[in-house]
Amino acid sequence: HTQQVRRLSITIQILDEKTKKVIETIHGRAEDGDISVNAASLIRRDASIKLLINEDLFPKPGSLLWFGNICKVYVGIDDNSSPDDMVNFLAGTFWIEEARYLLDSKGHYIDLKLKDKMMKWEDRQLEHALKIEIDTPIHAAVRTLMAHVGEVDFGIIDESREGEVVPYTIEYGIGEDLLSLVTELRD
Repeated sequence: HTQQVRRLSITIQILDEKTKKVIETIHGRAEDGDISVNAASLIRRDASIKLLINEDLFPKPGSLLWFGNICKVYVGIDDNSSPDDMVNFLAGTFWIEEARYLLDSKGHYIDLKLKDKMMKWEDRQLEHALKIEIDTPIHAAVRTLMAHVGEVDFGIIDESREGEVVPYTIEYGIGEDLLSLVTELRD
């Protein structure tokens, strides 16, 4: 990170959402992009990446770069002390929100708009009623809510501190907005 001259590269792994196995690795095709983090938003990370494409990457149903696919984005930095070594850092796991095809004098591109996993729950409503009892620790209440809607891959969830509990019994009905419920528990 402290090298005066840094050569960066982007590697994208396309994952199967159910098995989390790598379907394809895309390297050396990123032309432009950025990743941003907003700690005040439920969707904390989003990214924009412009890729030089070939036939396999053309955005269409069933292709690697289509909605519902997951991609891990790595930023690589060449290690100047060892020219053949690239150090990769995981920038995040994202879902594809938008894929646009671009054509200019330099070639064919796809412009990807990516968002973190919370994007998956936008515009989703509860299909079954849910009740969370008073004094349930907040981390347990969030885990209960997400498990209730079918989320089973939690990663690390820090336990709530003493006193961080649901202050009253909360009852959620069928059709209630999922992100509103997450926001209520967060707040």
